[in-house]
Amino acid sequence: MWAPYGEPKISGLILDNLLDLKEDGSFKLNLKYFGYCYGLKMTNGRFDRLFGGPARSPESKITQKDMDIAASFSR
Repeated sequence: MWAPYGEPKISGLILDNLLDLKEDGSFKLNLKYFGYCYGLKMTNGRFDRLFGGPARSPESKITQKDMDIAASFSR
């Protein structure tokens, strides 16, 4: 929902660290950055460090950084 308002500034960061994207469109997710398999959160501290801080708290102000991250994931 925020992607149209952001710029895909970190698409390379995502492709270099989180996704192994194949030419046929298939992908492999790097589970080192996610905690849903063993914890109560979708992401973990490694993910937070990669993106410069923890996830936005619900109902907190949406920043340009949040919109840029959304745009980077949607491209």
